[in-house]
Amino acid sequence: MARASLVDSGSGAIVNLVSKTSDKPARTQDDELRDEINEMSSRFSPYLGLGSVASTRAGEPGFDRLISQETALETSTTFGNQTRLTLIAKPVFLDAGSPTGQSTLRLGTLGKAQDFEAMFINEFIGSMFEGIQTDGPMGGGPAG
Repeated sequence: MARASLVDSGSGAIVNLVSKTSDKPARTQDDELRDEINEMSSRFSPYLGLGSVASTRAGEPGFDRLISQETALETSTTFGNQTRLTLIAKPVFLDAGSPTGQSTLRLGTLGKAQDFEAMFINEFIGSMFEGIQTDGPMGGGPAG
């Protein structure tokens, strides 16, 4: 630890300066080279990874219930410290169940969808014929 004292010219106060030096020895060039070699070696090391994600959604079996599980399997290696080959497999398991017959949801009963379709067709076709003038029930041709 180094100490120095200065006198402030404006106030005449003595200012003590303390400089702490590190207790760690200085790094040598050999240490830095060894770290670089270790870093390069770790880049070319093989590895194996495994991960999994699961989620679920409650609801009527066969309609809006869902159980999902995804697993990630990964392996990687190098050839000649030049080329890396990585394989990743992600199998997914999905289960929505089977309808039990007790559900209030029904497929193919044409409830709300049929009403929506009828309303859409009436509005669409109605707007196509808006403003067209006719001369009577049969169009007012020469026979009429």
